[in-house]
Amino acid sequence: MRNRLPAQGFLSPVRGRSRTESFSDSVDRVAFLKERRDSPGHHLSDTGMIPRMQLDIGWRDLARGLSFFFHDCPNDPRVDGFLDEGVIPCLSARSGLDLLLRTLSLPPGSEVLVSALTIPDMPRILREHGLVPVPVDLDFNSAAIDEASLSRALGPRTKAILVANLFGSRPAMDSLFEISSQNHLFVIEDCAQAFVGPGFRGDSRSDAVLHSFGPIKTATSLGGGSLRIRDPALRLRAQELHETWPMQPAREHFFRILRFGFFKMLLSPAIYPSLVRWIRRTGRDHDQVITGAARSFRSGDFFERIRRRPCRPLQRLMHHRIETFPSSLLEARTTQARRILNGLPAEHVLGSNAANHTHWVIPLVLPDPESCRLWLLEEGFDAARAASSLMPVPSPDHLPDTEPRVTIEAHRGILYLPFGPAMSDADCDKLNSLLRSWFAGMETGDS
Repeated sequence: MRNRLPAQGFLSPVRGRSRTESFSDSVDRVAFLKERRDSPGHHLSDTGMIPRMQLDIGWRDLARGLSFFFHDCPNDPRVDGFLDEGVIPCLSARSGLDLLLRTLSLPPGSEVLVSALTIPDMPRILREHGLVPVPVDLDFNSAAIDEASLSRALGPRTKAILVANLFGSRPAMDSLFEISSQNHLFVIEDCAQAFVGPGFRGDSRSDAVLHSFGPIKTATSLGGGSLRIRDPALRLRAQELHETWPMQPAREHFFRILRFGFFKMLLSPAIYPSLVRWIRRTGRDHDQVITGAARSFRSGDFFERIRRRPCRPLQRLMHHRIETFPSSLLEARTTQARRILNGLPAEHVLGSNAANHTHWVIPLVLPDPESCRLWLLEEGFDAARAASSLMPVPSPDHLPDTEPRVTIEAHRGILYLPFGPAMSDADCDKLNSLLRSWFAGMETGDS
């Protein structure tokens, strides 16, 4: 029996103002900042801007990826402990989910519980297979699925759960597996944002585990993913089906490496301010343009594109990136994120208490994210509203009580902070100081 969700939000309005007044002031503030930003006399600094993202792949790795087109080695060893015999290398995590569902053949109309914040393509794939995605709301502090929402979303037609490890965290899932065992649910763990090296293959209790090595992911190979299936018989059927899919043309991956090599150059702090100015002069929003340029499967028939196998050079690059992944990268990234977040109010940091957090991204949740984004841009930090394609999963029409209200409200105010190897300790401290000033202004009504 599904219980009714109480009507409540978690974001408090700015102290001393009503929510309506805060929104009205936000509109005025955004208009002022945009007018100032676009005025003829206003220019961004030519140096010192911190880009919103940096691709997690070096120039040597890009060159290595190109070399795989000219020096094939058919007997390359598989990466021990990760891309082993239990894993199917896929073109993407989306491809892996589609392959898994085609193999499972769940009855049409079956419900699949889904983490309420995910990329829209995941529910889209579920619907393609005649399944009904039912969102499970997030716990704001942990960024994990909320147990009460999970219990509320369960129904007689629930057959599986697709749970995402968000923002680089890896939450404990004991209660999830207990509920899944009691209700005979097939558990699919989405680790696209939670890669931490070849030693982590997802929870051993998961029936299937997805990883992604797309352009903006940790240890990116600019494409590729993996599907690990625990049951040997099911895995064999999936492998046999996968072998019937056409191979991705090698030239597609070749030009992808060249394209993202050029994109990596544009994201350098010395060039990036000029790129932002040029995009603005064309009348477009650089927030959307730059984020869109880093996404996969941007054109063509979606399902035709994902139902392909990765070409040999992509597989070899994926193996290389996993095999040579430095654990020190995660340590440095986590240290940097903690330095930026130090002293900021936890109620505005989505997943502030997340377990095993490696901070793939840093999401803040603000009553007025757009004006904060424009202000930080003026100060040399390109924060983003659209740095990730994560979106709330809508509730089915026949299950309105499963609406993920915490997730919807959080997504409405989300702002992703820039960070990465290009930032020095001084940059991190400056960003932290700016954010502290912003939150202090919220308290006094000056932000």
